[in-house]
Amino acid sequence: MKRPDFLGAASGAALIAAASGLPLAMAQPGQAMSNENLRVARATIIGLIAQLQTEKADYGGERGVAIQKLQAAQAEIDAALESRHAMTPTQGMSDAVLSHVEDRTQALITQLQGDNQDYAGHRVAAIGDLKAAVNALNKALSVH
Repeated sequence: MKRPDFLGAASGAALIAAASGLPLAMAQPGQAMSNENLRVARATIIGLIAQLQTEKADYGGERGVAIQKLQAAQAEIDAALESRHAMTPTQGMSDAVLSHVEDRTQALITQLQGDNQDYAGHRVAAIGDLKAAVNALNKALSVH
């Protein structure tokens, strides 16, 4: 499986929308979109840190340095969001994120269902957990 391309060739709001997988139509001007861009960037950074932390090779300490720098960037984004009291997304943007995660999770289910290996039942258990997550996301979206 290829690593996700978190940063595309777009710029500004389109860059963040593309990185998050949200449709470009979601990119709106103004403070609300800037706040959302920071929240999406924060989530992306968290994912990148998690990816790097799963690797075993040290790369001469440079992998650790990259993790530290990503964590520092996350702390700066957290501070930026706090300074604007922008930690809570708007309902529309939040719904879009949940919908996107539901779509991506459903795609993972389909991908894992195509594998032939059983992995001592862990693959099937993971699929069950992913399906439960999709159900929870669907319920969350139906509340509004």
